[in-house]
Amino acid sequence: NTCLTLVSCSSFLNVITSNFIKSFRTWLAYMTVINTCFFAIGLMKITVLAPLTKKVNVLLFPRHADDIEKAIPKILFSYWILIIMFNLTPYLALRML
Repeated sequence: NTCLTLVSCSSFLNVITSNFIKSFRTWLAYMTVINTCFFAIGLMKITVLAPLTKKVNVLLFPRHADDIEKAIPKILFSYWILIIMFNLTPYLALRML
């Protein structure tokens, strides 16, 4: 009787864990897509919309506009690394399970 209870409890935990992993994997997939869209917007700001971005930086930060303009690609590269580390890699690891 005790053994049967342990087996049913174990299978119940497996179902809960399985559902959690599926939900977490789905959440990571959505977060990867959302963060990649933000990254694409950032890339557009430094390529297609560079003149507008420069004007906004000069308007908001007149003394530091050049420094901010130089830092944006570094920030975007760091953001891309974070997307890969904290969104894409866990998603792929859970997908392999």
